[in-house]
Amino acid sequence: MNRAEAFVALFEIGLILGEKMEALLDQDRPDVAVGKITRLREAIESCDPTPSELLDRKLEA
Repeated sequence: MNRAEAFVALFEIGLILGEKMEALLDQDRPDVAVGKITRLREAIESCDPTPSELLDRKLEA
């Protein structure tokens, strides 16, 4: 996966997350939805980022 493909994948993931958050806000009370979204954000922030060298490795091979 090159850097451009990774950015496209991240954009698509962002769109999906946005749709899911909107669904949470529609079906749950605001305080419950915000709690779920906060836990999701914390889980995402706890992930180790992928070094950019790994994304570009395919181009060098």
